[in-house]
Amino acid sequence: MRVALCLFGIVGGKEGKDGKGGDFEGVKLINNEGTGFHFGSPRPIRPSKRNVAVGLYAEGNGFERIRNGLDHSWPNNGVIYIGCIAKDNYRNYQIDGEGGMVLASRSIDTGSVVKSDNFNNASFAEVNGQIQVPTNLKTTNAKARAYLTKRQTMSAQTWEKIEMKGESFDPGSNFDSINGYDFAVPVPGYYFVAGAIRWDDKGVNDNEQYCSAIYVNDNLVINKVESPAGGRSLSQFPFTIVHLDKNDRVGLWGKSYESGVDKDVCDGENLTWMSIHLINSD
Repeated sequence: MRVALCLFGIVGGKEGKDGKGGDFEGVKLINNEGTGFHFGSPRPIRPSKRNVAVGLYAEGNGFERIRNGLDHSWPNNGVIYIGCIAKDNYRNYQIDGEGGMVLASRSIDTGSVVKSDNFNNASFAEVNGQIQVPTNLKTTNAKARAYLTKRQTMSAQTWEKIEMKGESFDPGSNFDSINGYDFAVPVPGYYFVAGAIRWDDKGVNDNEQYCSAIYVNDNLVINKVESPAGGRSLSQFPFTIVHLDKNDRVGLWGKSYESGVDKDVCDGENLTWMSIHLINSD
């Protein structure tokens, strides 16, 4: 799978070059006159395929040129937005190109959005805890999104559960944000699970391994391992589709392999979180 990113407000494309541009911090694009994040093609036409965009944040974009916060258009053959947030753009999401997907993401309108989200050509879209596409899937309460509300110190070389005490949504009251900090599966079936851990930039060192993982019943299911350059923050995004049985418990865990030094994980609804959603029940 190739990972590519086209930022119309920052690089390439006439909109970004001739427009006012935007404030860019990490994976944020704010108040660009044109598109926020766009997967498609400038001119000349150069399609790309199988792109993955994780943890993007677009706010206040597109008002002067009637554009969108997160966008996907022809001839790009599919982009998967995971754990992204679009807030108060002219339109938050526009999926024109076929095959696009939006997973574990949020669309926020505090009164500024002009056009409603358009997922008509998406193959699957799950936003704000609701499956938007396909429209024939039943609404379910077997879903939740929780996040870290207070910075957490992780013991050196030890797997520890992220103690998420905040909830973006939990209609079935299945997430334990008081003691267990995990999701209790209400019905058996296939679930999409995604998470994010933001390691504090003051603690990330060169050539040290940092891990984030999805656990089921305290057993590792999928693990994201990175050895980043020091002096910067590190965000990791483990995600998977997994079959779960009733009463299984799903949690987000992290570990630093650096010897003798505890590490901090940053709090915040868009920094350290876990989202889970039933896709198909047994």
